[in-house]
Amino acid sequence: MRTGLSQRGWNNVLIFASLFMIVLFNSTHQRFVSNENNKVKRTLIDSNSLIQNIDYSGLRFERIGANWRTVSAITLDKELIPADVVSHWTSTSIELLTNEPAINSSNTRLPISVDVLGTKQTLIFEFIIDNDLGLVYVFDHHLAQWMMIDQSQLPLFIPLVLLNITS
Repeated sequence: MRTGLSQRGWNNVLIFASLFMIVLFNSTHQRFVSNENNKVKRTLIDSNSLIQNIDYSGLRFERIGANWRTVSAITLDKELIPADVVSHWTSTSIELLTNEPAINSSNTRLPISVDVLGTKQTLIFEFIIDNDLGLVYVFDHHLAQWMMIDQSQLPLFIPLVLLNITS
């Protein structure tokens, strides 16, 4: 008398064990996935919008047809390409914050105004640099929203020549 399972019985055991593992992994995969995907992100300016000019205090990029003109009261690097900086405003996603961050009065504040084609109101963004945490908080005055970027991402939005002046 045989006490083991037949080949057909073992096949059924393997099939049901595999199905059980698939169901188990599908139901618990959220525990293994990082929370990075749960963060809400947006771009500073809608990707469909056409930026007319960006005014950093002391530096202004103005659209002239398909090109950019730089109006500056400070000496600029020849390597500064306004189109690269402006493109990040419409393409780089940054994290939205649900609550207002705790900001010290000693943190550096950089207000930037942006004119977008088709809007009557100038959009004002305030970049607040927190050197202690290595973060930059961005406040969109038009939508009253707080956002956050890593300090290493700041040169994507603000030319380095301005960051060297403010530090």
